[in-house]
Amino acid sequence: MSYCNLGDKPTLFYQFGNASTYSQMSFDVSPIDVTVTNLSSVTGNYNPQGFQITIYSTNNFSNYVTVVRDYQIVNVGGSFPYVLYVQPCSGSGLISTVNVDPTTLEIDNTVHCPTPVPAPTPMSKISVSYQGSVIWTATGISPCTYSVVCNSGCPPGQCQCYSSSYPGYCCLDCNQILSEIAAITALAKSKGK
Repeated sequence: MSYCNLGDKPTLFYQFGNASTYSQMSFDVSPIDVTVTNLSSVTGNYNPQGFQITIYSTNNFSNYVTVVRDYQIVNVGGSFPYVLYVQPCSGSGLISTVNVDPTTLEIDNTVHCPTPVPAPTPMSKISVSYQGSVIWTATGISPCTYSVVCNSGCPPGQCQCYSSSYPGYCCLDCNQILSEIAAITALAKSKGK
């Protein structure tokens, strides 16, 4: 997605996983494009114990039976468009196997791989591009969330306040400031009666 206008000085605020704070990166060029890519090597079908798949193979004209930890059926086009990708019990990552009829898929959860293998930690990559060229990337634990501020140094929801130290301002949580002002106001009113 594209952010900021020509001449702006964008600041990207981003965080990976369950981080409690945002990291930031500033750029001297604009507009910038920000992209988040899922780097996970498994699908939502992943099972650490494994399971058995039975599916009709359209290039062998018979049932294909295998025990896997993960699978994905991909439409690649052509006369036999669906290809079964699997992660075998002894492998990592998905590999292409046979062309299939997806309507015949059967899963048997009573058949398992010899040893369980937990799913790898899901990872994401955030990239910033300028005029079609990648100028910055970072990788971390999924999910990756971000916001872009075009001309202020603080992310949404934070107020910019003067500071005598570099960079000349600090960012404070606006809701916290408002609640503290309300508490001080209530205290002052209660003392004035």
